[in-house]
Amino acid sequence: MKQTVLLYGNCQGAWLSKTLNRDPRVQSEFDMVFLPSYGEIPADHPIHRPNFLSTCSWFLFQVSSDTKLPACYRSLPKTCRKIGFPLLSMKLFWPLHTLDPRNNPEPSYPLGRYPYGDRLVLRLLEQGTAPRDVATRYCETNLRQFIDLDRYAEICFAELQLIDRKADIALAPVIERGFRTNRFFGTINHPSVELLTELTAGLLSALLDVTPLTVTSRSDGYRFDIGDLEIPLHPQIIQHFGLTWATPEIRYRYLLESLTTAEYLHAYASFRPVLSPY
Repeated sequence: MKQTVLLYGNCQGAWLSKTLNRDPRVQSEFDMVFLPSYGEIPADHPIHRPNFLSTCSWFLFQVSSDTKLPACYRSLPKTCRKIGFPLLSMKLFWPLHTLDPRNNPEPSYPLGRYPYGDRLVLRLLEQGTAPRDVATRYCETNLRQFIDLDRYAEICFAELQLIDRKADIALAPVIERGFRTNRFFGTINHPSVELLTELTAGLLSALLDVTPLTVTSRSDGYRFDIGDLEIPLHPQIIQHFGLTWATPEIRYRYLLESLTTAEYLHAYASFRPVLSPY
Protein backbone atom coordinates (compact mmCIF):
# COMPACT_ATOMS: atom_id res chain seq x y z
CA MET A 1 0.00 0.00 0.00
CA LYS A 2 1.35 3.41 -0.97
CA GLN A 3 2.16 6.05 1.63
CA THR A 4 0.45 9.42 1.30
CA VAL A 5 2.72 12.45 1.14
CA LEU A 6 1.25 15.93 1.68
CA LEU A 7 3.58 18.64 0.35
CA TYR A 8 2.82 22.22 1.43
CA GLY A 9 4.43 25.26 -0.17
CA ASN A 10 4.31 28.04 -2.73
CA CYS A 11 5.10 27.79 -6.48
CA GLN A 12 8.45 26.24 -5.56
CA GLY A 13 6.55 23.53 -3.71
CA ALA A 14 4.36 22.91 -6.75
CA TRP A 15 7.49 22.37 -8.88
CA LEU A 16 8.97 20.05 -6.26
CA SER A 17 5.76 18.02 -6.04
CA LYS A 18 5.62 17.49 -9.80
CA THR A 19 9.31 16.68 -10.02
CA LEU A 20 9.22 14.19 -7.15
CA ASN A 21 6.21 12.52 -8.68
CA ARG A 22 8.14 11.87 -11.91
CA ASP A 23 10.62 9.68 -10.05
CA PRO A 24 9.71 6.01 -10.62
CA ARG A 25 10.62 5.13 -7.03
CA VAL A 26 8.25 7.79 -5.71
CA GLN A 27 5.50 6.69 -8.08
CA SER A 28 5.74 3.11 -6.84
CA GLU A 29 5.81 3.90 -3.11
CA PHE A 30 3.95 7.17 -2.56
CA ASP A 31 0.83 9.15 -3.41
CA MET A 32 2.04 12.77 -3.67
CA VAL A 33 -0.51 15.50 -2.87
CA PHE A 34 0.39 19.18 -3.22
CA LEU A 35 -1.27 21.73 -0.91
CA PRO A 36 -0.67 25.34 -2.03
CA SER A 37 0.20 27.94 0.59
CA TYR A 38 -1.31 30.65 -1.62
CA GLY A 39 -4.73 31.36 -3.09
CA GLU A 40 -7.87 29.35 -2.50
CA ILE A 41 -7.69 25.58 -2.13
CA PRO A 42 -9.80 23.95 -4.89
CA ALA A 43 -13.08 22.43 -3.74
CA ASP A 44 -12.05 18.99 -5.02
CA HIS A 45 -8.71 18.97 -3.18
CA PRO A 46 -8.20 15.79 -1.07
CA ILE A 47 -7.64 17.97 2.03
CA HIS A 48 -11.42 18.43 2.17
CA ARG A 49 -12.08 14.71 2.59
CA PRO A 50 -13.04 13.92 6.20
CA ASN A 51 -10.40 11.23 6.79
CA PHE A 52 -7.66 12.38 4.42
CA LEU A 53 -5.26 13.79 7.03
CA SER A 54 -5.34 10.56 9.05
CA THR A 55 -3.94 8.76 5.99
CA CYS A 56 -0.88 11.02 5.65
CA SER A 57 2.43 9.32 6.38
CA TRP A 58 4.56 12.32 5.40
CA PHE A 59 4.21 16.09 5.62
CA LEU A 60 6.78 18.01 3.57
CA PHE A 61 6.49 21.71 4.30
CA GLN A 62 8.20 24.88 3.19
CA VAL A 63 10.05 26.82 5.87
CA SER A 64 10.57 30.58 5.87
CA SER A 65 11.90 33.00 8.47
CA ASP A 66 8.33 33.47 9.74
CA THR A 67 6.77 30.12 8.85
CA LYS A 68 3.03 29.87 9.35
CA LEU A 69 1.90 26.28 9.09
CA PRO A 70 -1.61 25.48 7.81
CA ALA A 71 -4.39 24.63 10.23
CA CYS A 72 -4.33 21.03 9.04
CA TYR A 73 -0.86 20.59 10.57
CA ARG A 74 -2.41 20.06 14.02
CA SER A 75 -4.65 17.30 12.67
CA LEU A 76 -1.90 15.15 11.22
CA PRO A 77 -1.36 11.83 13.01
CA LYS A 78 1.53 11.57 15.46
CA THR A 79 3.09 8.92 13.26
CA CYS A 80 3.28 11.32 10.30
CA ARG A 81 6.91 12.18 9.50
CA LYS A 82 7.49 15.90 9.05
CA ILE A 83 10.28 17.27 6.85
CA GLY A 84 10.88 21.01 6.46
CA PHE A 85 12.54 22.37 3.33
CA PRO A 86 13.74 25.96 2.86
CA LEU A 87 11.93 28.66 0.95
CA LEU A 88 14.49 29.83 -1.60
CA SER A 89 14.91 33.56 -2.17
CA MET A 90 17.63 36.05 -3.07
CA LYS A 91 16.81 39.48 -1.70
CA LEU A 92 20.45 40.52 -2.11
CA PHE A 93 20.15 40.90 -5.89
CA TRP A 94 17.07 43.12 -5.81
CA PRO A 95 17.32 45.44 -2.76
CA LEU A 96 14.97 47.93 -4.44
CA HIS A 97 12.15 45.39 -4.85
CA THR A 98 8.69 46.73 -3.99
CA LEU A 99 5.06 46.43 -5.00
CA ASP A 100 4.14 48.80 -7.82
CA PRO A 101 0.76 50.49 -7.20
CA ARG A 102 0.15 50.50 -10.96
CA ASN A 103 0.23 46.72 -11.09
CA ASN A 104 -3.07 44.86 -11.16
CA PRO A 105 -4.18 41.52 -12.66
CA GLU A 106 -5.37 41.68 -16.26
CA PRO A 107 -6.70 38.95 -18.59
CA SER A 108 -3.33 38.64 -20.37
CA TYR A 109 -1.33 39.26 -17.17
CA PRO A 110 -2.67 37.18 -14.24
CA LEU A 111 -0.05 38.67 -11.89
CA GLY A 112 -0.17 42.11 -13.50
CA ARG A 113 2.21 43.43 -16.13
CA TYR A 114 5.05 44.01 -13.67
CA PRO A 115 4.61 42.08 -10.40
CA TYR A 116 8.23 42.84 -9.43
CA GLY A 117 8.33 46.58 -8.82
CA ASP A 118 11.38 48.77 -8.26
CA ARG A 119 11.27 51.70 -5.85
CA LEU A 120 14.06 53.60 -7.61
CA VAL A 121 12.17 53.50 -10.92
CA LEU A 122 9.03 54.71 -9.12
CA ARG A 123 11.01 57.48 -7.43
CA LEU A 124 12.47 58.66 -10.74
CA LEU A 125 9.00 58.73 -12.30
CA GLU A 126 7.65 60.70 -9.32
CA GLN A 127 10.46 63.21 -9.88
CA GLY A 128 9.25 63.74 -13.44
CA THR A 129 11.81 61.63 -15.29
CA ALA A 130 10.52 60.61 -18.72
CA PRO A 131 10.32 56.81 -19.19
CA ARG A 132 12.84 56.99 -22.05
CA ASP A 133 15.38 58.53 -19.65
CA VAL A 134 14.76 56.23 -16.68
CA ALA A 135 17.33 53.59 -17.66
CA THR A 136 20.18 56.12 -17.80
CA ARG A 137 19.21 57.81 -14.55
CA TYR A 138 18.64 54.44 -12.88
CA CYS A 139 22.08 53.05 -13.75
CA GLU A 140 23.81 56.31 -12.77
CA THR A 141 22.16 56.47 -9.35
CA ASN A 142 24.49 55.54 -6.49
CA LEU A 143 22.82 52.71 -4.56
CA ARG A 144 24.71 53.66 -1.42
CA GLN A 145 22.26 56.51 -0.89
CA PHE A 146 19.63 53.82 -0.38
CA ILE A 147 21.45 50.96 1.28
CA ASP A 148 24.73 49.68 2.70
CA LEU A 149 25.27 46.74 0.34
CA ASP A 150 27.73 44.85 2.53
CA ARG A 151 25.51 45.12 5.59
CA TYR A 152 22.49 44.17 3.50
CA ALA A 153 24.35 41.07 2.28
CA GLU A 154 25.01 40.07 5.89
CA ILE A 155 21.31 40.43 6.70
CA CYS A 156 20.18 38.48 3.63
CA PHE A 157 22.50 35.55 4.26
CA ALA A 158 21.67 35.57 7.98
CA GLU A 159 18.01 35.11 7.03
CA LEU A 160 18.85 32.20 4.71
CA GLN A 161 20.90 30.61 7.52
CA LEU A 162 17.99 31.07 9.95
CA ILE A 163 15.68 29.29 7.53
CA ASP A 164 18.19 26.45 7.20
CA ARG A 165 18.24 26.00 10.97
CA LYS A 166 14.46 25.66 11.00
CA ALA A 167 14.45 23.23 8.08
CA ASP A 168 15.80 19.72 7.62
CA ILE A 169 17.65 20.51 4.39
CA ALA A 170 20.27 23.27 4.18
CA LEU A 171 20.91 25.25 1.00
CA ALA A 172 22.22 28.57 2.33
CA PRO A 173 25.87 27.39 2.12
CA VAL A 174 25.38 26.40 -1.53
CA ILE A 175 23.91 29.80 -2.37
CA GLU A 176 26.50 31.75 -0.42
CA ARG A 177 29.43 29.88 -1.98
CA GLY A 178 28.16 30.00 -5.54
CA PHE A 179 26.07 33.12 -6.09
CA ARG A 180 28.92 35.04 -7.73
CA THR A 181 29.61 32.44 -10.41
CA ASN A 182 26.24 30.67 -10.78
CA ARG A 183 22.96 32.22 -11.82
CA PHE A 184 20.86 30.84 -9.01
CA PHE A 185 17.81 33.13 -9.33
CA GLY A 186 15.73 34.80 -12.05
CA THR A 187 13.68 36.91 -9.65
CA ILE A 188 13.75 37.52 -5.93
CA ASN A 189 11.74 34.33 -5.33
CA HIS A 190 12.26 32.20 -8.45
CA PRO A 191 15.31 29.91 -8.11
CA SER A 192 17.00 28.05 -10.94
CA VAL A 193 16.01 24.53 -11.90
CA GLU A 194 19.43 23.29 -10.83
CA LEU A 195 19.11 24.81 -7.36
CA LEU A 196 15.66 23.25 -7.01
CA THR A 197 17.09 19.95 -8.21
CA GLU A 198 19.44 20.01 -5.24
CA LEU A 199 16.43 20.52 -2.99
CA THR A 200 14.63 17.66 -4.72
CA ALA A 201 17.60 15.40 -4.00
CA GLY A 202 17.35 16.23 -0.31
CA LEU A 203 13.64 15.40 -0.22
CA LEU A 204 14.23 12.15 -2.08
CA SER A 205 16.88 11.28 0.49
CA ALA A 206 14.34 11.77 3.26
CA LEU A 207 11.55 9.82 1.55
CA LEU A 208 13.64 6.92 0.29
CA ASP A 209 16.32 6.91 2.99
CA VAL A 210 19.01 6.47 0.35
CA THR A 211 21.58 9.16 1.19
CA PRO A 212 22.16 11.76 3.92
CA LEU A 213 20.41 15.12 3.61
CA THR A 214 23.29 16.87 1.87
CA VAL A 215 23.54 18.96 -1.29
CA THR A 216 26.40 20.15 -3.45
CA SER A 217 26.79 23.11 -5.77
CA ARG A 218 26.85 22.58 -9.52
CA SER A 219 28.56 24.68 -12.16
CA ASP A 220 26.70 23.81 -15.36
CA GLY A 221 24.29 26.15 -17.17
CA TYR A 222 21.35 27.58 -15.29
CA ARG A 223 17.86 28.09 -16.59
CA PHE A 224 14.53 29.04 -15.07
CA ASP A 225 11.15 27.44 -15.49
CA ILE A 226 9.26 28.59 -12.41
CA GLY A 227 7.35 31.35 -14.09
CA ASP A 228 8.74 33.12 -17.13
CA LEU A 229 10.12 36.33 -15.66
CA GLU A 230 13.73 37.38 -15.19
CA ILE A 231 14.39 40.75 -13.58
CA PRO A 232 17.60 42.67 -14.43
CA LEU A 233 20.02 43.56 -11.67
CA HIS A 234 21.23 47.10 -11.02
CA PRO A 235 24.73 47.37 -12.56
CA GLN A 236 26.19 48.36 -9.19
CA ILE A 237 24.93 45.08 -7.68
CA ILE A 238 26.77 43.19 -10.41
CA GLN A 239 29.94 45.21 -9.92
CA HIS A 240 29.92 45.31 -6.12
CA PHE A 241 29.51 41.57 -5.68
CA GLY A 242 31.60 40.58 -8.71
CA LEU A 243 28.90 38.51 -10.43
CA THR A 244 30.75 36.81 -13.27
CA TRP A 245 27.61 35.34 -14.85
CA ALA A 246 26.00 38.76 -15.37
CA THR A 247 27.93 39.73 -18.49
CA PRO A 248 27.37 43.09 -20.28
CA GLU A 249 25.55 41.37 -23.16
CA ILE A 250 23.14 39.44 -20.92
CA ARG A 251 19.48 39.54 -21.88
CA TYR A 252 16.55 38.78 -19.60
CA ARG A 253 13.48 36.74 -20.47
CA TYR A 254 10.30 38.61 -19.70
CA LEU A 255 7.23 36.63 -20.74
CA LEU A 256 7.72 36.24 -24.52
CA GLU A 257 10.36 38.93 -24.93
CA SER A 258 14.14 38.97 -24.49
CA LEU A 259 15.28 42.34 -23.13
CA THR A 260 18.48 44.12 -22.18
CA THR A 261 18.53 45.96 -18.87
CA ALA A 262 17.84 49.28 -20.62
CA GLU A 263 15.00 47.81 -22.69
CA TYR A 264 13.41 46.28 -19.60
CA LEU A 265 13.66 49.52 -17.59
CA HIS A 266 12.08 51.50 -20.43
CA ALA A 267 9.27 48.97 -20.75
CA TYR A 268 8.68 48.87 -17.00
CA ALA A 269 8.84 52.66 -16.54
CA SER A 270 6.30 53.19 -19.31
CA PHE A 271 4.33 50.16 -18.10
CA ARG A 272 4.30 48.81 -21.61
CA PRO A 273 2.37 45.57 -22.11
CA VAL A 274 5.00 43.01 -23.13
CA LEU A 275 4.17 40.05 -25.32
CA SER A 276 2.34 37.53 -23.17
CA PRO A 277 1.55 33.83 -23.60
CA TYR A 278 -1.75 34.21 -21.77
